[in-house]
Parts: sequence; structure tokens; C-alpha cells
Amino acid sequence: MTQHATQAAQGEGSALTIPPSLVGVWRARAVEDATGDAEPVDVEIEFGADRIVRLAGPRDEHGEPYFTGRGEWSQDPATEGLFRFALRHPLPGPVPGEARAELDGAFLHGRGFLAKGHTYCHYEDGTVTGPSVITVEGADVSAPVVVLHRWTTSPERQNAVADTLLDAWRRTPAPASPRALTVFVSTNGDTVFGYEQWSSSAELRDFERLGRLAVEGGGAIEGAERSPALVTVPYRSRTVDPGPAGSSATPGCVVITTFGFGSAENARAWADAITVAETAQPEPTPGLLARHFLISGAAADGGVQVLNCSEWSGEDAHRAFLENPVVTPEWQRVEEFTSGITHGPGRRCVPRGTLPTD
Repeated sequence: MTQHATQAAQGEGSALTIPPSLVGVWRARAVEDATGDAEPVDVEIEFGADRIVRLAGPRDEHGEPYFTGRGEWSQDPATEGLFRFALRHPLPGPVPGEARAELDGAFLHGRGFLAKGHTYCHYEDGTVTGPSVITVEGADVSAPVVVLHRWTTSPERQNAVADTLLDAWRRTPAPASPRALTVFVSTNGDTVFGYEQWSSSAELRDFERLGRLAVEGGGAIEGAERSPALVTVPYRSRTVDPGPAGSSATPGCVVITTFGFGSAENARAWADAITVAETAQPEPTPGLLARHFLISGAAADGGVQVLNCSEWSGEDAHRAFLENPVVTPEWQRVEEFTSGITHGPGRRCVPRGTLPTD
């Protein structure tokens, strides 16, 4: 968890610095909705320093895009974080023509952006259809990625399961390893977490393709049931009590919880609301050292998960927080999200072992 704490010191309220410009390659998900039931499309968008936008559509089985596009982008220095771009690309399918879109966008925490606008279809016979509403949500391919693995086990097997994982990773060559790996055991004895921090999604993809099987084999561990991995991108990270100058407070307990939301927008709003509520409290929450919000990519149904990792001085501090909630208007705002949240299992944990690989 130390990686997040370091990043938080660089920019209050966010795990990462908001980028000063769009320049770079972004992996994005676009939805063009004219009928209300459109499917999302995965694309890549490159914003060049020459103010040219280059688009690569979904890729076929050979890795080639079904279509490519081109356009222009602009960013007004007076409106930090806001930008505009226009794109043109051939219409996929048998009918010749061109799609033309104009969008307004804004940067998000965690090296992402959200853009909305309209698109028209121009056909060679002169027919024009539209407008259709288009939404594009992007993530920088160089953004850090965190993967959470979960094994359910018994108190008798918990430490053995954790040690099996750590031993496997110790045998992994450093170049193939994440920046950091922490294996946590829950204090109630039934869960083991693997918390991997990768420098980028590209690095993670290479490892999944070439290295995961070598490290974990078939993924089966005696006496443990494995849950699907959760891949997330850091969104907000805040150090509440860094300790005396020149030192860092060591957490005695880390609470790992997941929450499900119907959309990334609601997930970010909930994380923002908690950050605001904690900042606005008359006094800091006793024993809370840091809090990290990480958000998964959209699932097929459009929903996302938020991984909430909070660091505490000890278990008693976290219990006191739950048993004596702070009552303020800002925390009431957090409560308003309750009906739209699916609660996942949460556990109080302590680290069994950490493998820094820098």
C-alpha cells in the first residue's frame, strides 16, 4: 500500500496528477446511442502534439483495426481540464460513407477522460442521418493498474495459502513482476488477498499472456477457493495522518472492501463524496491513516466496482468508526448513495508479506 501513500503526497485528493494535456495514446470505450440499446465499442485514440487526433477502431483477430479515423483537437488554457475534438472515420459495413463526430471532454482523476457529443452519418448518395449521442470514456494506457486477487479459506489453512503465494512470487524473475505485491490475511481467518501494483495496463497484459501461468500454475491452492480477479485503476488517494515530519505511520490494520455501482459516474461521485465528508469533519477520524479508491473498468452491463482500501492504526479504530458514525451534512450526502450500491465482502486485514520489486 505504500505506493499509494507516496502518490497522495504529490497531489492532495488524488492518487495521480491530472495530465496537463491530452498528448498521448488512450484506450477508450465509445457508445453511439441512437436507439437506446447500443453496444459499447473499444477503440484507441491518439492525441498528437500537432493537434491531430488519430483513431483506431476495434481490432480483428489479426490485431488490425476495422477502421481508422482522423481529426483535430483543441484545449483552451483558460479552462483547465476541458477540451474539444472532432473525428471522421469510414462507416463500418457494406454501405459507403463517413461518420463525423464532435465532442466536448473533461479530464478525470486517475488519468482518464469523459467526452460527450453528437455524430452524423454522411453517405455517398448525399443522405445524412443523425444526430446520435456519443459518449467516449478513456484511460491512459500508461496509467498504473492494481489487481486484487481473493482466496477464501479456513483459519487453519490461511497462513499456508498466503505463504504458497509469496513463495511462488519469490521465484518470479524481477522484470516480470509488478512494482509491488502485498499478500494480506484477514483477521477473521477466512480470506487471503493478493494486491498487485503494476506500472501500466500494457505491462499487466504482457504478464497475463506470458507470465501468470508460470507463477501461479493452474491457480488452484489446496484448501482455498479462488474468486475472479478485480482489475482497477487508482482514482483517489488521501493520506489522513502521515505521522510526524520525516516519518510514516505504519497501519496496524488495512480494510479491503468492494462496492458495485451502475455506472462509473456514480462510482466516482460516491468516492468524491466520502473524500469531501472526511475532509470537512470537525476533527479527523481517530486512527484513520489513509484511504484509497480504485475503480474497475465497465462490465458488460455497464456497471463498475470500487475497491476501497483504508489504512488504520488498528482494528479497534475501525470498529469505533463504524459504531460511532460522524453526523454531518457531508456524511448525509454519502448516505444518499446507499440505495444504488451493491456491497461486496469487506475484511480487516494485516500483511503476511510484501515483495517490493522496484
